[in-house]
Amino acid sequence: MCIYEKSLARSLKSLDDMREYSDFYFVLNQGVTNVLNLYDHVILLLQQLLTMLSLIGLVIVYDLYILIIAVICVCILSYLNYCLSKEYYNANVEMAEVERDLDYIHRVMYLKEYAKELRIYNLFLKLKKRFNYQYQEKVKVQEDTGKKQTRLKTMQHFVQISFQGIVILLLSFKTISKKIAISDFVVLFNSILEIENQLDAMIQLIPRIFENELYLEKIDEFIYEKEAMIHDKGKADIDKIVLKDVCFKYTTAHLEILHDINMRIERGKKIAIIGKNGAGKSTLAKILCGLYTPDSGEISESQSNLLANSSVVFQDFCIYSMSIFDNICIEESGNRSSDEIKVWKALEMVGLADKIRQMPKRLDTVIDSEYDGEGVLLSGGELQKIAIARALLKNASILVLDEPSGAFDVFSQNEFYHIFDEISKDKIVIFITHKLSYLKCMDNIYVIDDGCIVEEGTHDELLRSQGLYKKMYLAEGEHK
Repeated sequence: MCIYEKSLARSLKSLDDMREYSDFYFVLNQGVTNVLNLYDHVILLLQQLLTMLSLIGLVIVYDLYILIIAVICVCILSYLNYCLSKEYYNANVEMAEVERDLDYIHRVMYLKEYAKELRIYNLFLKLKKRFNYQYQEKVKVQEDTGKKQTRLKTMQHFVQISFQGIVILLLSFKTISKKIAISDFVVLFNSILEIENQLDAMIQLIPRIFENELYLEKIDEFIYEKEAMIHDKGKADIDKIVLKDVCFKYTTAHLEILHDINMRIERGKKIAIIGKNGAGKSTLAKILCGLYTPDSGEISESQSNLLANSSVVFQDFCIYSMSIFDNICIEESGNRSSDEIKVWKALEMVGLADKIRQMPKRLDTVIDSEYDGEGVLLSGGELQKIAIARALLKNASILVLDEPSGAFDVFSQNEFYHIFDEISKDKIVIFITHKLSYLKCMDNIYVIDDGCIVEEGTHDELLRSQGLYKKMYLAEGEHK
């Protein structure tokens, strides 16, 4: 769980960087298991070492030269083992990106949300092509690594066979020259064979330990990296948010997504951010709630304080395979009865309480049937209401609504906008939508185009300005 917890402290921006995301995938899927194996491998190595040392003690009584040869052999093999372990590790690092893509295709093929379009659009052929390409990349890495590993293992076997041959020659010479008895030859030879067996086992184990240590270094690098996001309770309330000359660019982007953004949003005010697709609306919303930090410019509140005091309903909101209660009440007070009252109130506000009361398990009903045979399947609009209820229950100073009624039917949309004043009371409300007809009640509207704020004002003021807002409003009216 430490890895999971640490991942939340990493900047959301880092997940947009393919290399950093691949590192995270690598640490999560391979690093932890290998580090856990490190302890077992070290204990086993110590046991083998003690056995070998006791046998060496027996051999050294008869001949010191054999021990010297054994030490030289161990040194050579240890170096070859180190080289071999590095090849294993480098291959796994190189394979992580390929494995992540193959894992994505695997998920697409079994997750329910993709099932409909896979059948409608026959996407399998495209996914098969992508799978075959990545599989060939995987085979290529394995072939390149296999050649290097084969050379190193051949050298290992040569050293072992040479060691065994030299020992037999030395013992045979001592036996012929009457320096040791035949019985001593048998005892020494059997001891040396057992030393060789233990050495062979150590040869197999040492690369794994070296490899485990490399994984440990990767995890240490991940865990002890300076935290980009600090989660704390922040102060109780935020009265205003001021942005001055804020600019932002994604790690992999060449151009700024947002530039020279200036805003002032006060508590108790409802503001809207509108613009064409790709204008930067959602990115700006993520800055306002603390998920992204600007590359330049100033923002009046710290990132941790914005995070602690924000409730958000994303356009691509998430619903978890848990009970309705757990999906809505994320931070429990410890008093279940009190929490349930708050959950029911939130459900009443979004118009979902009556339906849930009719369910046999009510708030304990699990959403989705993937892990619970008695789970329920809710419509897209009902799931969106669950997400809104979750945001309302947090009762944060900042409420960000990104297309909050996108999955609603006409009646649900009307119900939502009737309660909009109530749910936004005494908050900083940031509303993102393409439906301009709903913006008449907004205190201020920011129009974004190509990452810049090109217009600002109320609905009526913007209609009079004859700018982009009026063009979008008139275009919307033509399609009604």
